[in-house]
Amino acid sequence: MITEKTVLVLGAGASHAYGFPLGIELKDLIYAITQRPIEAYAPLIELGHTVDEIRNLGRALARSPVYSIDAFLERRAEFIELGKKIIAMTLLPYEHSVHLFENPIAVRSSRNKEFGSVEDWYQYLFNQLGGTLPELRQNQLVVITFNYDRSLEYYLYEAIRNSFNLDEQSLRDVMKVVQVIHVYGSLGRLHWQNGDACVIPYEAWNSSQGLKARLIDDAASSIKILHENPHNVPELKIAQEYIKSAAKVLFLGFGFNTTNLKRLLPCELIKRPNMYGTDLGLNVHQKREIHKIGMDGFRPDAIEYCFPNMKILDFLTQSPNSGLL
Repeated sequence: MITEKTVLVLGAGASHAYGFPLGIELKDLIYAITQRPIEAYAPLIELGHTVDEIRNLGRALARSPVYSIDAFLERRAEFIELGKKIIAMTLLPYEHSVHLFENPIAVRSSRNKEFGSVEDWYQYLFNQLGGTLPELRQNQLVVITFNYDRSLEYYLYEAIRNSFNLDEQSLRDVMKVVQVIHVYGSLGRLHWQNGDACVIPYEAWNSSQGLKARLIDDAASSIKILHENPHNVPELKIAQEYIKSAAKVLFLGFGFNTTNLKRLLPCELIKRPNMYGTDLGLNVHQKREIHKIGMDGFRPDAIEYCFPNMKILDFLTQSPNSGLL
């Protein structure tokens, strides 16, 4: 059970072990879609976009050296509406429970080949939340994610539903204990979640034959590109309040893009103590830049202790700083 106030900040690396693309991979996937025959993006045409518009986005995206589609769209406001729909169209097929639960031996074998090792940190997290319903209800955990996918909340919902004999209302009440805040929006609201966003079931893509255009449009309406209103994002303000009051903040699979970091951690927060996490894949220059903007854990003499070069599951199970041991 997680008894002290703990905030997890998730980047694309947190979902990667479950089949989702990293930021640069998503950018490449979207470009590839724009270069395919019209049948590949027929739902976008049905939604009123033209072949020229789609091809123009692809051409500009390919020649822009930014690392993510989000960063590209923040600079190219004329592509925002199309961009959000093509993000939704690209990511929705990845929301599949087979990557989370089904046929675990085969899935683990597949992950070994594709990712090098089993990295099921969702399973580890669930088991740290406690073995009884009273323990689950007492957890002090908040998740702040920069990802659009809903894999973690879906995993927890299914894990609790199948581990305990609960009616739907009791299950919804338990799910309120672990808050998941999508800073840049998501692919839609899951059926037990509150809010005004469209309800998009997990795995909806597989059952949406003939309705893909509607599904894409609904999912895109829940995605946020901060160019639209970068200084008035309620989710960011809520996230900052949780970080202020947390005993510990853990960055998992986070790329430490300086724009995202400055938005999440303004001057009064970026120097706060007890921030730890993984820095897998960051080069020396990136680490120096993060230290320059004020993140003390990236000091040369502190980084191996605060932000070791480890996979998420290794960090959670081996680092004394994870707080989840």
